[in-house]
Amino acid sequence: MRDGLLLHRTAIRIIGRGVWIELLRRQDLYVCGMLMVLFLLGVAVVRIVGIEAPATGTFMLNMGLSLSTMTAHILTLLLAVRQFPTEIENRTLYPLLARPVRRADIVLAKWFAVGCCGVAVYAVLAGVAWISVPKLEGYASGLLLQMLLLQLVSLFLLSGLAIALSLVVPRGIALLAGGSLYFAGATLRRLVGRGDGVRPVLAAYIPDFGMLDLTTRYTDGVAALSSVEIVLLLGYGCGLVLLVVAFGVLVFNGRRL
Repeated sequence: MRDGLLLHRTAIRIIGRGVWIELLRRQDLYVCGMLMVLFLLGVAVVRIVGIEAPATGTFMLNMGLSLSTMTAHILTLLLAVRQFPTEIENRTLYPLLARPVRRADIVLAKWFAVGCCGVAVYAVLAGVAWISVPKLEGYASGLLLQMLLLQLVSLFLLSGLAIALSLVVPRGIALLAGGSLYFAGATLRRLVGRGDGVRPVLAAYIPDFGMLDLTTRYTDGVAALSSVEIVLLLGYGCGLVLLVVAFGVLVFNGRRL
């Protein structure tokens, strides 16, 4: 039994390592680096010219953090939708299924590894943006921590959502659907929620990633959220994470390969 458990953990580590290797091999990561280099060049030019108005520094900080958020989410989406379709096409998933590992663990391992990749990219990009821009106005440190925590939940939510979509529809459609939900989730919620009956109930299950993004609130110098507000937002995000990951596990368990 102990040997079986060891093999089980080894298989999960191999899955996670494979996701990280794929991230490093793809050109997506280098594109992210180029975007951040362009931002740093812009900051350097502004610093040389001189930042006289505090609002200019706030604008640069907002742009840097927003760029970091969007870039990390797009990279997470691209990485997530490729996981299962690519492995099925290349038939590299079948040796993995032959190992003593459950299908649910494969989904969970890939979801967690993709989410960690997104968080790592966001941490680096946001850290560079925050450090490079001069702080000419006051910002709530408590809100900064809340913003980072919600971004972590948001990235793991998009990872689970994209993986679940890729198990149901072709990769291109999954990418389009995931991108639409990320960029226009709030609009879709309003459109679906109009009217009576089951539509408002269905709208509640459409993720609104904007609710988990406190970047503008932070750079505007607003106070941190109350304990009740942050708990409700975390509950909302974590609840959706559990929902999409459970759906992905259910679909993969019932899929014939």
